[in-house]
Amino acid sequence: MMLRTNARLALLLVLGANLLLVGCDGTGSNASANASAKNPNEPELFTIPQEQMAHVQLLTVQPTTLTRTLRLTGAVAYNSFRTTPVITQVSGPVSRIVVVPGQKIAKGAPMLYVASPDYSQLRTTT
Repeated sequence: MMLRTNARLALLLVLGANLLLVGCDGTGSNASANASAKNPNEPELFTIPQEQMAHVQLLTVQPTTLTRTLRLTGAVAYNSFRTTPVITQVSGPVSRIVVVPGQKIAKGAPMLYVASPDYSQLRTTT
């Protein structure tokens, strides 16, 4: 019985080795596909079917200049070196501006009016 098992094992090893050698031979279908493969860098002729010819356009190539467009995000801010902060004695929103940028004004002349509910209430109670 042991001799028979050894014979079967030897037969399986020989068959496996033969399959391995045949598979690594390089003369199979994979090698023939590599031999018939063409170089992709070589030009070749082709034909376009008639039903596709209606979708083909031939154009003449001409040199041209391309414009560059940049789309960027950002924030608009004032130049703090060219501005002067104005501080009011009362709080509230500016209701009216009476000067224009660049206008020269005299000392003590009003530049803007502030609508202050706190100041209005203070005047009515005193």
